[in-house]
Amino acid sequence: MARKTTPTYTLELPLIIPVWQQHRLEKKFNIARYVYNSCLGEALKRHKRVKVDKEHRALLCVPKSKEREKKLSDIRLAYGFSEYGLHDFVRNVQRKFKGNIGSFEAQKLATRAFQAVEKLHFGKAKKVHIKAYDDDISVENKSNATGLRYADGNILWGEKPTKKQPKPKSRLCIPVVPKAKDEYAHLALMDKTKYVRILKREVRGKVRFFVQLVQEGYPPTKRNRKVADDESKRVGIDIGSSTIAISSEKTVQLRELAPECHADEKKFRCIQRAMDRSQRSTNPQNYNENSTTKKGRKTWTYSKRYIQLRRERKELFRKIAVHRKQSHEKLANEILALGSDVRVETMRFQ
Repeated sequence: MARKTTPTYTLELPLIIPVWQQHRLEKKFNIARYVYNSCLGEALKRHKRVKVDKEHRALLCVPKSKEREKKLSDIRLAYGFSEYGLHDFVRNVQRKFKGNIGSFEAQKLATRAFQAVEKLHFGKAKKVHIKAYDDDISVENKSNATGLRYADGNILWGEKPTKKQPKPKSRLCIPVVPKAKDEYAHLALMDKTKYVRILKREVRGKVRFFVQLVQEGYPPTKRNRKVADDESKRVGIDIGSSTIAISSEKTVQLRELAPECHADEKKFRCIQRAMDRSQRSTNPQNYNENSTTKKGRKTWTYSKRYIQLRRERKELFRKIAVHRKQSHEKLANEILALGSDVRVETMRFQ
């Protein structure tokens, strides 16, 4: 039987936490990063075993058919290259850190790692990246019953209290307090929570944590949002790479996507050149006499100035992404104000 699906939306709120809770979260995210990288490495091994299999290579030369796809799928399953095969692998990894990472959180990390390698396997990606220490990362659960969950206005994560350990060292209880005037957040918190996701981001050079509550139902209507007179009105949109054509009963428009998001290219070029000069001066052994990079495995040393410039570049990219997303969401609200029956031309955005 097909699983019953319900409408879902996400509520994101910042976490205001003391230093000691931030240290515990850092520890949990480091463990999550280790679990993800372990699953990624194992998935890559299984992917390579499938690729070098003689029968698999022979089937790739055969014209596509249902029988061929079934045989390819059986080969992948035989080598354990599947989502549930990676769930079996992550069980032993998670057992070492069961006080900090639950089984459901580890399974979600394994699923994410498998999906990354699966894109590589089917030619939809060129390579996969391991999670570095300072990379943004998120941890989520599969339900709101155990492990990482939201209950009574708090985020609970870690071992449950027992008689021997009434206050486990790995347990966290973080209050979720939206702003007093944030009517949207207060209404959204009244809905049922499906599961919880915690994100780690670097904002303006500082590490910050956010929580995303995946709620069941439809999001509350904001007061300043324009609503269509007749929600059954049809709107047609044709999305291009940089423009969008909108056609409705009232108007026909050709709009530019995110017109206010203009990156300071001159500033980017200055930062890139300064980073390149710093990298060459601190790693002369990695370059040939004609200034080209040497082949093979290399060890890089970065100066404090280089690290500072890299943070500035990362912050500029983050701001552009935020402004772009905000611009797209404003445009979506303007389209919904014309009518709720939105027809989009089928397009392969890849």
